[in-house]
Amino acid sequence: MRSTNGRLALAGAALLSAGWAALLTLRPIVEPDLFWHLAVGRFIGEHHRLPMRNLWSYTAPDHPFLASSWLYDVMLYGVHRLGGVTAVHLCTAALVGFTFAVVFLAVRARGASIPWALSTVLALAVGSEARFSPRPQVLSYVLLALLSLLLTRSAGRRSWRTLLACWLILAFWANLHAGVVFGLGLVGFHLVGDVLQSFPGRPWPARGRALLGVAATGLVFLAALLVNPGGPELIRYALFHVSDVDDVVKLAEFVIPPLQERPLFWAVLVVLPLLLLARIRETRVAEWLAWAAFGALACRAIRLIPDFFIVVAPSLGWAAQRTVERWLPPSSPRRARLAAVASGVLPLFALATVPFPTQHLVRRLGLGLDPFTNAERAVATASQWRLSGRVFAGWDVTGLVEWGLPEARVQIDPRLLAYPPSVFHEAEAAESSQEAFDAYLDRWDVHWALRSQQRYRFTGAGWFDARRWAVVFWDEGGQILVRRDDPRFEQLVREQEYVEFLPATRVFESWRSLRGERRSRWVSEAARLARSPLLVDAHSALCLEGARQGRLSSARDECRTAGDAADRRYWLHPAPDRLRSTSAALAHVVLAGELARRPDGDSPDPLLDRAATLAPSNADVWAGIGAVRLDMKRAELAAAAFRQALKLSPEHRPAADGLARAEALASDPGGRGSR
Repeated sequence: MRSTNGRLALAGAALLSAGWAALLTLRPIVEPDLFWHLAVGRFIGEHHRLPMRNLWSYTAPDHPFLASSWLYDVMLYGVHRLGGVTAVHLCTAALVGFTFAVVFLAVRARGASIPWALSTVLALAVGSEARFSPRPQVLSYVLLALLSLLLTRSAGRRSWRTLLACWLILAFWANLHAGVVFGLGLVGFHLVGDVLQSFPGRPWPARGRALLGVAATGLVFLAALLVNPGGPELIRYALFHVSDVDDVVKLAEFVIPPLQERPLFWAVLVVLPLLLLARIRETRVAEWLAWAAFGALACRAIRLIPDFFIVVAPSLGWAAQRTVERWLPPSSPRRARLAAVASGVLPLFALATVPFPTQHLVRRLGLGLDPFTNAERAVATASQWRLSGRVFAGWDVTGLVEWGLPEARVQIDPRLLAYPPSVFHEAEAAESSQEAFDAYLDRWDVHWALRSQQRYRFTGAGWFDARRWAVVFWDEGGQILVRRDDPRFEQLVREQEYVEFLPATRVFESWRSLRGERRSRWVSEAARLARSPLLVDAHSALCLEGARQGRLSSARDECRTAGDAADRRYWLHPAPDRLRSTSAALAHVVLAGELARRPDGDSPDPLLDRAATLAPSNADVWAGIGAVRLDMKRAELAAAAFRQALKLSPEHRPAADGLARAEALASDPGGRGSR
């Protein structure tokens, strides 16, 4: 019975590990590389051969291209054909969940108890969640975890079956992702570690033979990496990403992990060797090698933190448990319970130090694409309008263009080795000045552009001169721009151009200042944009206009839609100051003011409370809340709102004047009013 209960507990903990990691993956997809992987998979599926050159570029169309993840791309394309992006998302979550179930088993194999193994995995999954996206790296995680489990279980007693299984994993992995080099390194660390630990008491000739055996075995395993269409090019590709990538382009994936964003990584990196030193006689050489090598790589590139966590998890769980138990009273009947409780510190620390509100982990749950970072509707609209040929595509939407507009050609994309370095250097130089950007587009004869709403490098953000370019489509995810001087787009500009309501429009200021024909067009364009329920500014504008015209019911609906959209955006991309939307907050304040002036109307209090939630750190919003409450003769509540505005902006003149009036009203017993 005890054995059965133990197996059930083990299976339950493994399932919990898998479920937790899978849950962390179920957030709307931001990953832009998904689509160029799909495009490569589609090409292979349709042509039954690998692409050998850059298929979608007009800056380097004949540059060689190594499809290093060709097998993953084919499988991804097949999954997408079965169930679209939803199927891809669920499959990714399943792979991530399986990875951490295997990591749990590896921690157990090292000797940790079920509570300690479970706590270790739950914490490290939280620390890795930023990298849980549909890219070939998720299969690297699976195979790295499997290697770790195999090598941990067979430590000191390698069998030919274990070595064969490791070799087959590496050969398969070599067709999925260049991260296979990390798998080879892990195998090498364990082989070298076993030999070095067997040295004491062995004569030098025996030691020499053992080292030669390790070298020969290493060559056999190195051969596994060559079992791919690119052969040794795969190794060069992998080494490029950990050594020379900065010479081509600086990427956020290849930076030192910031302490404030990745405190768990730094804690594990520093604490683990201390724990291993405390158990130095039982610590394996391979554990030291894995900690040093993978830790150094993760310090070099933030994207490698999950790889580091996967390989050190067995050491961490085992060493932490042994160290804690060492300090507990050996004869205490509650020793095991105290140790289990202590194991909860690590996941609590992981949750407490995530660089966003912890509610975010639950509130962001959803399947499919993140609508605020993916220009899916813009690409669909470009396809409907039959736009093709050379396009300036933002860095983060080029993969989507290659997938959704296969006849279009882009200037660069994230497939770094599909372009010579000069292409990236030229694109970077183009964003140094307006003249350089215009000259870049003229050189390549580019007459239309498609970009997201993100303001990254290589997206053209802020460089499209309105005198030369017209915005003919935009929503919360992306926008399409065309050249005004191209006769092909004359009708499109006339019928679709946005003139008054643009992505950078300051909604409240425009609503207060525009008059006449410009105001009518501003409202008309806002109504056209409001077909998207997630375009916060458009619905805020319609709320403001409805309040001004006395259409309070429709204004309330528009404010509710704007607030809901702002909440959704916030839970997907939380701001440090809890800001949802200033425009939506001010629209709520204006509508509340209109309600306050109607004695028979609804209470404005819910709208004012909602405004404070939408923009808690905006002084104008708090001053507006104070003004409405002052009109309602609620002096003390008005004064509190004005004080909050002045706390945020001490020089805020309307708030200072309002506070003086509120305090004067409060000091007059006859004018205090209700609170």
